[in-house]
Amino acid sequence: MKMKLWSKGTAHTRAVMRALICAPAMLSACRGEMDEGLYSHGQVQVAFSVCASSGSGADCGGDDAACRSAACDAGRSACGGVITKSVNPDEDLLWDVNLYVFGEGGLLEEHVYQTFGSGNSSSIAPLQLLKGRSWTLYAVANAGRKLEDMSRPQLEAYKLYIAYPDGFTHGIPMAGRLSDVTVGESSQVTVPLRRMISKLSLRMDRSRLDSDACLAVSQVKVGNCPRCASPFSENCVRTASDVFPSGFAKSGAQVSTLNSDAGSSSSASGVSGEVELYLLEYVPQEPSDTVFCPYVEILADYRKTSSADDASVPVTLRFRLRRDDGYRVLRNSHYHVTVRPHMDAESLCPVL
Repeated sequence: MKMKLWSKGTAHTRAVMRALICAPAMLSACRGEMDEGLYSHGQVQVAFSVCASSGSGADCGGDDAACRSAACDAGRSACGGVITKSVNPDEDLLWDVNLYVFGEGGLLEEHVYQTFGSGNSSSIAPLQLLKGRSWTLYAVANAGRKLEDMSRPQLEAYKLYIAYPDGFTHGIPMAGRLSDVTVGESSQVTVPLRRMISKLSLRMDRSRLDSDACLAVSQVKVGNCPRCASPFSENCVRTASDVFPSGFAKSGAQVSTLNSDAGSSSSASGVSGEVELYLLEYVPQEPSDTVFCPYVEILADYRKTSSADDASVPVTLRFRLRRDDGYRVLRNSHYHVTVRPHMDAESLCPVL
């Protein structure tokens, strides 16, 4: 018996099957038109600029509240350790950048790592982002490596650790954020970067010493120097592992400007030149907390020119860094600190 392979509806069936086979191609074409119309991309050129630092002044000595605590010892620094010589960093150097792009839902869209080296470039390759959407850009500069992909909460809680207190050869760590970035056909945006460190310009005022007193500085350094920085939140130091006991330091010829009037406290101004020190931002858990508060330590040799033996006595001056609102040293800030020692009647040594 012969069987019919196709019934009367065979032609109709073949037509239906052809339509089904063509349908994906038709849908694909429609989707392509929708993508082009509703989900088109624009080009964004992202550049970076380094913000100017804010400045303030402070006096250390007498009853001034800007600095606290001093010591006049018969020996050298209580912290000990080998004297190191730190070099001033290039405050505007942009060595590398990690750029994170988040969409409206807070999801990570792009993570780009770009190195600039010692060149003058301050922008990355153009990004392709959807037009008409709002984007948020986070940038971490001079981390020295490509950081891992992170969510927005992870990035805002992230801590960047440095290996050395003066390890700024490849630039000072910086961070910046730019919100509500809308993309057009071609856009250019600039992310402002703030340094995550504080700069101290230190000078000596010997006008309160005896006229025959000579106080020659041999070393200055930062103690309890923070070793980590939070790019997008206050840099709270919580444990001993978050600080270097001995930090950014200068000695010898590096501190010669502090001795510009060392031989005579009755010079015209009584004020020396300045020496710069650097440290990462420090914010305590409580404003009055001093456990890990950074301090400046000055090692000097003191002698009286009218003394018969004219012998020098080693002296240590130390003071904590604080502002009016507590022991805080804020990022991207430039502090001018004047140290005014005076003679102590009991120890016969200069103190603060």
